[in-house]
Amino acid sequence: MLALASPAASQLAGAHFRNAGSNPASYTAVTPPVLGATYTATIDLGGTTGHNLAWLAGYATPFTFTLGGGQTLLINAGDPNGELLGQAFVPGPVATYDLSVPADPAFAGFEVATQALHWGGVQPWALSNAQDFILGLAPGAPGEMALVPGGECEMGDHHGEGNSDELPVHTVYIDPFWIDVYEVTNQKYADYLNTALAQGRITVSSSVVYQVGGAGQALCDTTGSSIWSRITWNGSTFGVTAGKEDHPMVRVSWYGACTYANQKSRDGGLTPCYDETSWACDFGAGGYRLPTEAEWEKAARGGEYTPYYRYPWGDSIDGSKANYSSSGDPYETGSTPWTTPVGYYDGSQVPPGVDMANGWGLYDMAGNVWEWSNDWYSYTYYSSSPYDNPTGPTTGMSRMVRGGGWAYDPWYLRSATRDNRYPVGRSYTVGIRVLAVGH
Repeated sequence: MLALASPAASQLAGAHFRNAGSNPASYTAVTPPVLGATYTATIDLGGTTGHNLAWLAGYATPFTFTLGGGQTLLINAGDPNGELLGQAFVPGPVATYDLSVPADPAFAGFEVATQALHWGGVQPWALSNAQDFILGLAPGAPGEMALVPGGECEMGDHHGEGNSDELPVHTVYIDPFWIDVYEVTNQKYADYLNTALAQGRITVSSSVVYQVGGAGQALCDTTGSSIWSRITWNGSTFGVTAGKEDHPMVRVSWYGACTYANQKSRDGGLTPCYDETSWACDFGAGGYRLPTEAEWEKAARGGEYTPYYRYPWGDSIDGSKANYSSSGDPYETGSTPWTTPVGYYDGSQVPPGVDMANGWGLYDMAGNVWEWSNDWYSYTYYSSSPYDNPTGPTTGMSRMVRGGGWAYDPWYLRSATRDNRYPVGRSYTVGIRVLAVGH
């Protein structure tokens, strides 16, 4: 199965696969397809008169290729490790066709194998002459989520510098999932609040936003209840303090993070994961939710396992790499919170530096704000954590947060750092990032 290592989100204008020169031809994702997007695709067969294209798929959802000649190729659900699912003749040298990426987040990519056609017959599985497989993103297609491939990952402190709750280092297996490229912004959260308000799901009391029904939990502050909030409320509509639209949402409880994920699921026609009375998470629902602690750490590390680095990018840190206490960015002035816009460290940041998206294309997995995790916290959980998709303790007093933030020293930005907050808490250092796993 093709592992799609996502690049920087700024490159998500299309999808581009390059032939690795293998046989069958394995295409490496230079830029991955976007969940639910529609593309026009072109494959250059390098001057060959014709090819059979055989598609090796690794995802759960069937979808259809419609080729330029009117042929339709249905790709059925198959072995996630890849099997021959279908084939179609393409009258080279250049073929153009449409491809709709399934909306199910289980989509994990594909490989392409070819048969070269000769006058004397078919030469089975001849090395492909195709150089590039280009997918051009259609306008308006959804984006801003990146795929984290399934596989093993070691969790914990590899450098002997953390707290004892980061030990023992242990191996876990995590299924593939899609996760937000960026932390949830103030604007996205305000948009959610306006939708929820129109649907009668929330109310405002003393400038604090609460659930209507369910457990009646407080979800977030507004500027009327906290000087650190960036969410405005004029009595009928939610907005954002000017200039803070693209900064990460803060002053949001764990419950407010869960209801945001549930609304995102409803908006996308997916089944919500959270019961908003008991707050139990249905991991089989297929909607959006908070990442487990194990999913979060796998996402943060960005595929860097040899060695396991201290931070997503390596073992050293300075102000050009992330937002932390006294990191020197131009937002360390005026009233707190001193957050930076999401994705700020994209190569144009101050202090100057390179694009800091990690190996999966994710920004701010270290610094800016802590991020709520789905899991309850236990100091000793690593001693009993299961291997297969661990979901944390069954009960607890506080929920996990990960990633460090703008008010914290670099030690807290390590990928292994574990911290926790009471789920009712609304801090100006804690925000949200959600994921989706298709079924």
